[in-house]
Formats: sequence, structure tokens, C-alpha cells
Amino acid sequence: MVTFTAYDECGNKATTAARITIEDTTPPQIVTEASDKTVECDGNGNVDELTAWLESNGGTAVANDICRDVTIWSNNFEMLSDDCGATGSTTVMFTATDECGNSSSTTATFTIEDTHRDEKVYGKTCVPAGTYNVKLRNEGGMTKRYARRYKTHQGMIWLQDVPGFEWVYVHVGNDAKASDGCILVNDGVISSTGAIRGRCSGLCVL
Repeated sequence: MVTFTAYDECGNKATTAARITIEDTTPPQIVTEASDKTVECDGNGNVDELTAWLESNGGTAVANDICRDVTIWSNNFEMLSDDCGATGSTTVMFTATDECGNSSSTTATFTIEDTHRDEKVYGKTCVPAGTYNVKLRNEGGMTKRYARRYKTHQGMIWLQDVPGFEWVYVHVGNDAKASDGCILVNDGVISSTGAIRGRCSGLCVL
């Protein structure tokens, strides 16, 4: 509260008072937007990479405020989409909030992908010879796609404890063209579709 006083030449005075209020209604300015990030599937949800991305506000997001420093960053991450195998993605909104409750947001997408193998290399993309236990996996994106394609489909045959691989399924698709990223070894035989068949056709790493 400020009191203002007016005097005349004879020393008489009159006063009036007013309150001066400084308020902040301006939201923070996003100086650098959050950045999309794509990582190669590790079979376990890429937890460390996802956590680091979230904690750094999408890797790069920076905000400034004209009244005071931005005090709070938050995000609305809930879960990754259920895509093929352990892949998936999520679009996250990162929100910068100042002390007065004003906020601004930026969004970015985190993606876990399984890179397609254009070249099948013996000993690297073929499941080692051996005897493996199997389980029936009745969840995930591939199970859903096969359920739509085959009405009697109950789940994917999932090979357990395969050295060097995660998410190995027995599935339909018996040549390199039909099986994206599959663990096929070229034996030089050309199929009726013009694709090169592989000795390990029918097994796929997701």
C-alpha cells in the first residue's frame, strides 16, 4: 500500500492511498523444444534410456521465464504402445511451470524399434542349432496381428533361452521377402516370389 500526500502553499494537505500489485501472468517461454529419440530394442523395454530421456525433459527441452526461474518440469508419460515384440513408442508432453503456476509445454516421441536386417549373415542372424524349450505367448502386437489373420490363433510359439537373441517366435513366413528382419541364412535358392529362401526360415527375431 502506498500513500500519496498533496500540500498547498499554506501547508494544508490531502492524502490518498493506492495498492500497487506486481503479478505474473506470462507463461514460461520454451527456448528449446523436446527432441524425439529412437533406440534399438534391447528386449527389456529400454528402461535406462527411456528414464534418462524423461528426466532430461525429452533430451533437450529448455524454458525461460521473465519473472523468475522455471521451478518445475513435469510430463504425462504413462506407458509405451504394445508393438511388435518389445518395441513400441510414446508421445510425451513436457510441461514447464513457474512459481506463479503459469505453464508452457513441448512434446516429443520416444520410439523403440527393431531394425530390419537387409543382409542375413551366417552365425549372426541364425539361431544356433540346439534344443529349446517353448512357451505360448498370447499377448503383444504380433499375437494380435496373427489373431486377426487366423481366427483359431491362440498365441505365438516362443523359443526360450536362445543364445544371443530375445523374442524368437516360430511363425508363418518362409523367405527373406516375407519375413522382415528374420533370422534367415541364404542358401541361394530362389522362391516362386523371387525372394531368396533361407535355411532358418520360419524363425523370427523381434
